[in-house]
Amino acid sequence: SAAVTSIRRDPYADTKARQEEIIKASRIAYHIIRPSMIYGPGDTKNIGWLIKIISRLPIILLPGGGKFGRQPVYVDDICKIVAKLLTGKYKKQIYEIHGKEYITMAKMVKVITRARKMNRIILSVPLVFLLIFFWMVEKIARNPKFTVDQIKSLISGEKFKGEKWWSTFDII
Repeated sequence: SAAVTSIRRDPYADTKARQEEIIKASRIAYHIIRPSMIYGPGDTKNIGWLIKIISRLPIILLPGGGKFGRQPVYVDDICKIVAKLLTGKYKKQIYEIHGKEYITMAKMVKVITRARKMNRIILSVPLVFLLIFFWMVEKIARNPKFTVDQIKSLISGEKFKGEKWWSTFDII
């Protein structure tokens, strides 16, 4: 997971980092992939969650004007990479797999509403409201979909570095 190199520090990121350490210390041959935000069919969290929210609400509150973003990578590309790694033709190493483009939240909302032909009122709100909202959800919900640490990572605007995997794995 890209959480290993992210500013994110929570149990998820920590366990991913620890898993990598265990694998590297073992004697087994390995490939480690660190994908960023994965999207596609069956996505109920990241972009899938955003689509669900946009579909249900007539007014979209866009924290900080949606200037923060991510580098989403399509699930089919991850599957193609894994299939290619299984051929044994690639070096045993860590592969940073991030979307080709950094996409702001504002652009994601625009693309979703346009693709689904939805008219929505979009209002910019201070980022602090987003943090307060998810802090409250974290205190109330048993298994919140998102944690404050995840939100802080999301709004940080961090851009992941990585190789041009589409060239490495010959994926268009």
